Amino acid sequence: MVAVAAGESEVVPLLTEGVEIAAINSPNAVVISGAAAPVGAAADLFAQRGKRVHQLAVSLAAHSALIDPILDQFAQLVAEVKPGEPRIGLVSTMSGQLAGPGYGTARYWLEHVRRPVRFVDAVRTAESLGPGCSSKLARWWSERGGGAVPDNPAAGGCCHDGQRPT
Repeated sequence: MVAVAAGESEVVPLLTEGVEIAAINSPNAVVISGAAAPVGAAADLFAQRGKRVHQLAVSLAAHSALIDPILDQFAQLVAEVKPGEPRIGLVSTMSGQLAGPGYGTARYWLEHVRRPVRFVDAVRTAESLGPGCSSKLARWWSERGGGAVPDNPAAGGCCHDGQRPT
């Protein structure tokens, strides 16, 4: 897995067979995953185009086809997970939207391990929910390359009083 300092729209056209997006962490931070050789070649291509790349120290290329051989075993393990009814609103990093029925179930986690993590979309959704969002989360996201968290006056905005988080 390799972190690439590029946006999803820059990465997708350059994906080759065996390379998938594992995560979209911010507007300019994507993680690619897959077999070592094609991911390494993709990382080299991004580096040649002036993008920062960083090999992640992981033992498994999650969110890629390389995870497929363990899906049955994973399904058996997560079948024991019995989520309770959430007491607060949750945002799914699989969809980037408010979690709905099925969030946290075995099927959800089975899909999640195979699909890209859409962290940037989840943060944007949380921000759009208004004053209840965490300014600490917004600051954390901004400090890690997500850029300034936009105010959303129509939805109350995370910074509904017009002040940026401190």
